Amino acid sequence: MSARVRTAVVLLQLGGPDSLDAVGPYLRNMFNHPDLVSAPWPFRSFVAKRMANEYASKLRPIFQSFGGASPAIPQAEAQAKTFERRLTSMGLGFTVRVGMRHWHPYIEDVVRDLIEGGVDRIIALPLHPHSSRLTVVDQTNEFKRAVAKIDSNVQVMTTAEFGEHPRYVECMSELLQRTLSMDAEGAPQPMHVLFTAHSIPETSLRKGDDYPQKAKASVEAIVGHITGQPDWSLCYKKGVGPGKWVGPFIEDRIEELAQKGVRSLIVVPTSFVSEQVETLYDLDEKYYAIAEKAGIECYMRVATPQTNPIFIDALTDLVMEALDANRSSNGP
Repeated sequence: MSARVRTAVVLLQLGGPDSLDAVGPYLRNMFNHPDLVSAPWPFRSFVAKRMANEYASKLRPIFQSFGGASPAIPQAEAQAKTFERRLTSMGLGFTVRVGMRHWHPYIEDVVRDLIEGGVDRIIALPLHPHSSRLTVVDQTNEFKRAVAKIDSNVQVMTTAEFGEHPRYVECMSELLQRTLSMDAEGAPQPMHVLFTAHSIPETSLRKGDDYPQKAKASVEAIVGHITGQPDWSLCYKKGVGPGKWVGPFIEDRIEELAQKGVRSLIVVPTSFVSEQVETLYDLDEKYYAIAEKAGIECYMRVATPQTNPIFIDALTDLVMEALDANRSSNGP
């Protein structure tokens, strides 16, 4: 009888500061990515530190309003616990952990804990619907580097991106349909559904990043499941950092829609799978104020998937598909 293979799943995320003191170091780690700051090392480290100090002073009050830490951390941990329970209910004793790219718990630390705990196989599952160099590619490379550094004999598997996965599309379309059918009932017309995703630097496009096409295809799949086919468009939330970013940006799009006579706006955060500062502050407060000033009478925001059962089903499918693909590649 062959020995039982111990398997773990690591949910990969960008992360977020877990205290006000961590805001600067978190930003410094993030800005060290060569797609954000193109200067060669060690000059990139110097520029990243200077930029982090500048932006930290602006962001600390926002994090203070959320208890002094990023809400993304407990959200990701809740997803991991819910996902682990789902896998356990299926008879799979997989451990599920969260590994963050730019702050604790760091991907390398999580990988080390798992390997020292005796796992034989680790499946990386980035919690980003659409792959980009700044997110999925970078986090997956860091995950593979960490495993190779600690124990190259541990089997590594990765999941596919899921922006067009049937269960993810079902989850997002149901969340949007719920808002259209309940919160938007009787709302002033005309109405517009505004999907918003993370932006990426234009330099990433020149390096072959096809993130905008993936985001658009995902949104088209979601809208295809909506009754009545609402008027919609896709925009981007500009990232923090220098250089030009892929647009159109959400603040500009809101003002354009208001000028065209739109009176009700439903905002859908399509590249976010949990609530964080970008949704709870930017979308719910900052852009709400912009919409109100522009003349939008009714502003609504669709919730992120979080621990929605259909979304957890999607994560389950991704893991099972990765296992099936591994069996196929290794033969019977």
